[in-house]
Amino acid sequence: MKNWRVLFIVLSVGLFQVLSAQTFVIDNMDSSVVDSLYEANVEGAPSRIDLADNHSDFVEGTGSMEAHYVIGEFHQWGSFGNLIYRTDSTETLDWVISDSFSIWIKVLEAPTHPEYMVFRVHIADRPTPNDPAEEYIYENALVLDAQADWFELKIPFIERETDGTIVPNDSGFVRFPDTWGGGTYNNRKLDRDKIIGYNLSAVVSGWDPAANLPADSVRVLYDN
Repeated sequence: MKNWRVLFIVLSVGLFQVLSAQTFVIDNMDSSVVDSLYEANVEGAPSRIDLADNHSDFVEGTGSMEAHYVIGEFHQWGSFGNLIYRTDSTETLDWVISDSFSIWIKVLEAPTHPEYMVFRVHIADRPTPNDPAEEYIYENALVLDAQADWFELKIPFIERETDGTIVPNDSGFVRFPDTWGGGTYNNRKLDRDKIIGYNLSAVVSGWDPAANLPADSVRVLYDN
């Protein structure tokens, strides 16, 4: 499921290193919190995301970003914490030549219920300024499960085929499933030259027919 081909030239885009043939840096993760590059999105109290710049534990540069996701008990399917980066106004990012991402993660505090905790990356596009954003999702069910030192997660930037019912996994990005509800759409294809941002999400995900999934938390460091 996690077979990968690593290219040798790195393009840093936002938090990610995009493996490609040119170099373009939005955020080097050295002072992301001070620079207010990310917005926290949760369903409400007690959920929250605590952010801090960490200048003592990092892989590259002078710092990393620390994120403490606290996710409340809301639904039978779970709940989420989204850390969101968006471009300003009508600006778009061109990732046409990119076919994979790389991100460094360190799990400082693991979840209480790892069987429900997943890591997701959402990529958002908008072909024209008047279009709604459309999101494509990658999901990894293992990387947040246990306390771990720095490791490099490599993500294929591949658009998976879908009829609207296919759910995210770690083989690429799939359009936000129609069956989930709550998504917005434009032309229903991933426009790699019209990217407007991404989310880094910790999600309590699963199903309990009798009760809401339990609250949980995870604390991580991100670096590029």
